[in-house]
Amino acid sequence: MELWILIPLAAIAVGAFEQWLKFKAKQDKLGTSAAQLESAVDELSKQLEASEESRKNLQQRVQNLETIVTSVDWDLVSAGQDRPQLDLPEKTDAEEQARRIARRVR
Repeated sequence: MELWILIPLAAIAVGAFEQWLKFKAKQDKLGTSAAQLESAVDELSKQLEASEESRKNLQQRVQNLETIVTSVDWDLVSAGQDRPQLDLPEKTDAEEQARRIARRVR
C-alpha cells in the first residue's frame, strides 16, 4: 500500500547518485585528489627551502663584496695607489676568498 512513497525517494536517490558521479568524474579529470595535492605541496615546500638557502648564500656573498668594496683599502686599490697586502692563499674558491677579505677589511 505504501509502496508509492518509494518511487519518489528512488528518483531522488538516483538523481543524487548521478550528480555525485558527475562530480567524481570532474574531480578525477582535474586531478585534485588529496594525495596529488599533498605531494605537490611537499615538492613546492622542498623547492622553497632550497630557494631560501640559495638566497641566504647569495646575500652573504653580496655582504662580503659590499664590505670589500666600501673599505678604505678598496679605495686605495681602485685609485691606483699601492696595493695593501692581504696575504691571501693562492688557491681558494672565489666565495671563500671574498669571505676572508671581508673579515680582514672589517
